Amino acid sequence: MKVKEIVEASNKDLKILWLPIAHCEFNPIELVWSAVKGEVSRRNKTFKIADVLKLILEVINSDCIREIWPRCVEHVIKLENLIKEKENIADEFIQSSGNHN
Repeated sequence: MKVKEIVEASNKDLKILWLPIAHCEFNPIELVWSAVKGEVSRRNKTFKIADVLKLILEVINSDCIREIWPRCVEHVIKLENLIKEKENIADEFIQSSGNHN
């Protein structure tokens, strides 16, 4: 894993957060990126690539985006916990159904 080697070689206190590639709902950056795209879309008046790039950088570096990050992470954690709870309920149901046969 090249990413892991790079992080380890950096000698910095870094952690890798591996996110599922096929489940964007468990990735808070997807929520943040959606907010960035929405704000850029609302503010875009010229539709010129240079202006769009400037808007993207402004929005990404804004306090608004920094403030929504924790909420996006909290949302994903709640969603993960809900899914885990439903999986446990389903597993318990399957196990209890199997005991009666």
